[in-house]
Amino acid sequence: FISLRFREKEIVQLLTEGKYPTRNVEMNLSDLRAQIAANEQGIHEIHKMVRQFTLPVVEKYMQYVQENAEEMVRKVIDALEPGSFAYEMDDGCTVRVNVSIDKKERSAIIDFTGTDPQQKNNFNAPTAIARSACLYVFRTLVDQAIPLNSGC
Repeated sequence: FISLRFREKEIVQLLTEGKYPTRNVEMNLSDLRAQIAANEQGIHEIHKMVRQFTLPVVEKYMQYVQENAEEMVRKVIDALEPGSFAYEMDDGCTVRVNVSIDKKERSAIIDFTGTDPQQKNNFNAPTAIARSACLYVFRTLVDQAIPLNSGC
């Protein structure tokens, strides 16, 4: 294992000294610590599975879980029709979404072209948040219990 240290002083500096400093650095630090703890627990649990079932078996099951999730989402996409939607936010900005469906490829394109530009408030969503929200919507359309993962 690699020995890592939590560089709190540097993190605090990054979070508080920029153009748009954080409002609650202690909460941010607690969130980071919680994420680290969750990752460490996940590593521990994966190692436990590998000891019990062997690495090739665990890898096969992980692959199956991802492939199954992907197939469940593709089945949802099979039933979807293309469409567009616009929603006006509380501040008057509009979010526009166009969903294109490729029936042959069993894939969808979610396009936010036409959405109002970035604002000076906290209503903006970086790419990672927009992608996560789209994945979550597809996940909620699946009728079966599947874990949220890169196959979904």
